[in-house]
This record gives sequence, structure tokens and C-alpha cells, in this order.
Amino acid sequence: MDIQSYKSMKNAIWLFFFLLIFEGGLRRWILPGLATPLLLVRDPIAIYLMYKAYRNSIFKNQIGINYLMFVSIRQQ
Repeated sequence: MDIQSYKSMKNAIWLFFFLLIFEGGLRRWILPGLATPLLLVRDPIAIYLMYKAYRNSIFKNQIGINYLMFVSIRQQ
């Protein structure tokens, strides 16, 4: 995995972690007008992380992983 890919995944993980912790407070007290868009912000970040991990062979090519990725993308 090259350094640029590593840095982008690292930043995306930190962003996802930050949103996971503070999203409720942001929706409730700071930005109540943006409650609905804030609900949808984490999903594309999670899909991006799964895609990058699969592309960089962090996920091994197993039938179970492929099936779960297909089902999770299909449900969106």
C-alpha cells in the first residue's frame, strides 16, 4: 500500500470516528437544521473505507467478505 493511500484511509478513519462520537451533538444542539444531511454523511465514508481496504488487499479475497460487501452495498 502506497503512502498516499495510507494517508487517505487514515484521514477517513479519523473523520468517521469523529462523526461517530460527535454527530448526535451536532444534530441536536449545534446544527439542528442539518440533522438529515448529517445522518447521511457517515455512510459514504464507510463505503469508501471498505472499497479502499478491499482494493489494497487489506480484506482477503474470501467468499464471505465478498458476499457481505455485496449485501451492504445492495441495501444502500
